[in-house]
Amino acid sequence: MSSAAAGTGPLRADGLHVLKAHGTGNDFVVLLDPDDTYPLDPAVVVALCDRRSGLGADGVIRVVAADVDGTDGWFMDHVNADGSSALMCGNGVRVLAHSLVDAGLVDPRATEVPVLSRSGPRPVRLVAAGYPVYSVDMGPVTVSEEVVAVTVLSEDGRSRRLPGVPVSVGNPHVVVDVGPGDALTGVDLLRRPAIEPEPVDGANVELVGDVAQGETLASGRLRMRVHERGVGETRSCGTGAVAAAAAAAARRAGSPKEWTVDVPGGRLRVRLRRREGEGVVGSELSGPAEVVARAVVDPGWLERVRG
Repeated sequence: MSSAAAGTGPLRADGLHVLKAHGTGNDFVVLLDPDDTYPLDPAVVVALCDRRSGLGADGVIRVVAADVDGTDGWFMDHVNADGSSALMCGNGVRVLAHSLVDAGLVDPRATEVPVLSRSGPRPVRLVAAGYPVYSVDMGPVTVSEEVVAVTVLSEDGRSRRLPGVPVSVGNPHVVVDVGPGDALTGVDLLRRPAIEPEPVDGANVELVGDVAQGETLASGRLRMRVHERGVGETRSCGTGAVAAAAAAAARRAGSPKEWTVDVPGGRLRVRLRRREGEGVVGSELSGPAEVVARAVVDPGWLERVRG
C-alpha cells in the first residue's frame, strides 16, 4: 500500500507529491488526494503545467474520494493548463483510474472504477492487463443539426472557411472535416480556429480527415487533431474522439457503431450506442494510460508560485 493510500495527502513535509501520466499523449500532473486536503490553486496549476519552468502538462487532475451514485468512488477535479476548470476529459479519466491502480488505491482486478466528473458519472473498467487499456462510459452524445463556420489556417498562412458541426459530450465541441490526405497535417493549430457564431462558453475544435470505412462494414476510421479550450493543441482528446466519431457517423449511411480514431499521440477506439429517433444515447471510449514518473515538487517553489 502506497503512502497515498494511508491518507497523508499529496502535500507533505518534503513537498507536493505528484504523478506525471498520459493517455495517448494527452498528459497530466496527477495529485492523489483521497481525503480532500489540497484544493487546487489556479496559479499552481498554471505553473505546474508550464513546459519550460514547470513539469509540463495539458492539465492537472486531483483525485478525491467521493460518493458516486451511492457507491464509494472518486471525483476527478480536473483543471486545464490555463487554470480554468474542465468539465470532462476522456483521456484524463483513464489516467485517473490507472493512477489509482498504480498507487494501490484500487485493486487491478476490480471490474469497474466509479468516477464522478463535472459532467456526471463516468465509470471506468480495465480492458487489458499488462500495458493498461481502460474503457470509459462516456454517456450520451448530442450532434447538432446546425452548422457553424470555422476558419482554419494552413501552415503557409492561407485560410479556409469550412462548415463545423457542434457536438456535446458533456463538454462542447465543434467538429470540422478538412478532407483527405495532407489537409489535416498542413493545418496550423497553434492558434484556435475561429468559430462563427462563437459559442458562449467556447468549444474544443476537432479537425478530422481521411474518414473512411473501418475493418468491417459496421465500423469506421478517421484521423483527428484538436485544439482544446484552455490548453491549445494537444496530442489527443478523448471527448474529442467521441465527438468526431459521432459527427462522422451522422454523415454516413448505416451509421457505423465502432470507430478507430488516430490522433498524434496514438490510437483510440470509440463505440456508439444509437436509438432510433434519439441519436447517440451512449458512447464508450477505450485507450491506454501510463504513469511516466513520480515527483516531489519543491515546497519553496510552491510558495514562490503562490506569491
